[in-house]
Amino acid sequence: MRCPVILGVSALAIVLVVPAFAVPLPLSALPLDYSSLYSPDWPMYGHDLWGTHFNSVETAVNESTVGSLVEKWRVDGIGMYGTPAVSQGTVYVSTAAGDVVALDAVSGALKWTTHTGLTMTASPAVANGLVFVTNLGPDARVWAFDTATGTLVWSSVIDQYAAGWGSPVVVGPLVIVGQSGGDEESGTQPHRGSLQAFNAATGSLVWRTYTVAPGHLGGAVWSTPAVLNDLVYIGTGNSFDGVPDPGNTAMMAFSLETGAIVWSHQFEDFGDEDFGASPQVFPTQAGFVVGEMQKSHYHELDAATGDLRWSITLPVNWSVIGTPAAAYGAIYSAGSEATPDGYPVGDFCLGVEDGSVLWSHPSTGSFSAAAAAGGVIFTPETVGILHAYDAATGLELWNSTLPGNTYSGPVISHGLVYMGTSTGLVVYGLPS
Repeated sequence: MRCPVILGVSALAIVLVVPAFAVPLPLSALPLDYSSLYSPDWPMYGHDLWGTHFNSVETAVNESTVGSLVEKWRVDGIGMYGTPAVSQGTVYVSTAAGDVVALDAVSGALKWTTHTGLTMTASPAVANGLVFVTNLGPDARVWAFDTATGTLVWSSVIDQYAAGWGSPVVVGPLVIVGQSGGDEESGTQPHRGSLQAFNAATGSLVWRTYTVAPGHLGGAVWSTPAVLNDLVYIGTGNSFDGVPDPGNTAMMAFSLETGAIVWSHQFEDFGDEDFGASPQVFPTQAGFVVGEMQKSHYHELDAATGDLRWSITLPVNWSVIGTPAAAYGAIYSAGSEATPDGYPVGDFCLGVEDGSVLWSHPSTGSFSAAAAAGGVIFTPETVGILHAYDAATGLELWNSTLPGNTYSGPVISHGLVYMGTSTGLVVYGLPS
């Protein structure tokens, strides 16, 4: 049974909001560019600030042509966990070995490589001539490199003991990133999750807000924030020390200007029930909502108030970690993490108005994000298979065996499908 808790700003400010470390930028200095929602590029994790994983203007790859996709090229030796980013003719990847790599988006020719020596599991974000990445940690950092040369412009420590699992999001002059401390084994450290904003040009900290009260452990932010107007959304992890706190296992909205918590909606922890997937903003008949996968549950909340619209418990063994795609009035999941007993898990589609299951397919399991474009849903399996389904019917239109296992998610841009694997990057396109 779920136990939702809505806390207002006054209730949360005492225990959760930490004063900013610098004077926050006024909203007038925060022009929100939502052009990425309609961009043929894929410049960040989730494609856009809403985190939809949906390229709405892609036309070359569609339900009529996807069955003809062939491998165009691949680059081995750049194994990755995060999704690639495509911007202005270049594809950027951050690798498990700590390299940031820029390739020609059409040919795959190498443009530059910069080595950090630090494991990276997140996806790059590209904006204003810079490519931003985070490393896993401990003591994770956010890095900014020149997109043309790969030269380091700045790097800043995210927070003490931080692990940079989630990808950075660039909003005007700010780079926003959440952080976690790893997992329960970090309980020996005074760690708590937080969300922070850095000046995108200089790397200086603008604000930081912790998700749980001082002295508590947990509230980790594993995933990538979503942004709508003046609010930033995240989901949090469970408690590390067993001490109740309203910031654990919660969906939260923060002021983009100050980092103050605007609302928090806590859900029951059904046993390590972190919000591992990233939140997503999308319009419905009732207005804008933010949706979030809580492993074996899915919740949809009013984006402005945090009021719960609906929650569902997913079928047995549909324990989702990867972020769905939000498109065509539905929610598409890349499947579930594999189960020890081998019970079939599934790729599936939920109706956005009530969470009803519209279609599903058996899967061996996935930690990856789904992606949508041209009426097609792409879902990877961890064992190394990429599927393409008709978004409306769930009919499988195409699949391909990948050259390695995958935790990355697909990216569709300018008629090409980019897919990261444990061995490198493989790119599909239509025959010449």
